[in-house]
Amino acid sequence: MIKLYFSALFFLIFNVNLVAQSAAVPAPIIKSTFSDLDAYLTENIEKGVIPGGVFLAAEKGKIKYFKSFGFDDQSLDKMYTNDAIFRIASMTKSITIVGILQLMEKGKLNLDDPLSKYIPAFKKTKVLDRFNALDSSYTVVDQIKEISIRNLLTHTSGIYYGSFEQDSLRAVYMKNGLMGFGLSNKEYTTEEMVNMIARAPLAFQPGSTWKYGLNMEVLGRLIEVVSKTTLDAYFQKNIFDVLEMKDTYFYLPKEKQQRLVYVHPSDTVQKVIKNPELYYPYSIGNNHFAGGGGLSSTTLDYATLCMALANNGKIDKKK
Repeated sequence: MIKLYFSALFFLIFNVNLVAQSAAVPAPIIKSTFSDLDAYLTENIEKGVIPGGVFLAAEKGKIKYFKSFGFDDQSLDKMYTNDAIFRIASMTKSITIVGILQLMEKGKLNLDDPLSKYIPAFKKTKVLDRFNALDSSYTVVDQIKEISIRNLLTHTSGIYYGSFEQDSLRAVYMKNGLMGFGLSNKEYTTEEMVNMIARAPLAFQPGSTWKYGLNMEVLGRLIEVVSKTTLDAYFQKNIFDVLEMKDTYFYLPKEKQQRLVYVHPSDTVQKVIKNPELYYPYSIGNNHFAGGGGLSSTTLDYATLCMALANNGKIDKKK
């Protein structure tokens, strides 16, 4: 019996991993057998709805269905396989939350602690007040209440994703050099990235409303500060090794890089995106670990995490 200690925020008993695909499979009518699911997936691949993917269903800690279909890249005759590695993007957030809750359970932090207790740069963080569209200048006001760890976990801190915004918020992040964070960065370490986030004004007073943002990147750095190790090392020792997640990394070892799948545009499943920004899983040696989106993993590894979350932190690999 392998056991991972943490407070489970959520659980999943069915996981379909198509992270690297822009096109989504339409929700199927509930079928009675997995042979029907085979036919349904094959039909959608033949129609060009999706290029293919890796599909896994589990119930009560036991895998009931695990198959791969279609081509990762038809031009290279490269098919999806069950051990395909996907950029799991924001599914990284769940793993960062597990790390935070582990540290909380060990008494090393409290959810309502001010963030500045651990990362002093956030003591000076301001809140956006007025923005001048003519020259992108702006004014700020003091925080009424400091950002707490709970605010970061619930996306109520005032930190946001500049790339997802328009007008004033986007311009403010552009002015502070915060565009493009969330996957990886060759220029800045995790610490440097988070200190840059702290220098930019918040979109609103902490705790006053909700906005999706770079909160997990900050929590990743918090894990580093509290555990006195890098985020990748913390994940490896306290989560991946414990659950025997053998194919989950920020940066893939060379011997596993050929298993990384391509990313397909939404308009056609016949093409793959050749964008250098998507090559980050190959960047061995980077000291930038994005707790909100930087990991790559397999369907089986992530399903293992989900099954552990659904079972109070325990998973029996002998089943």
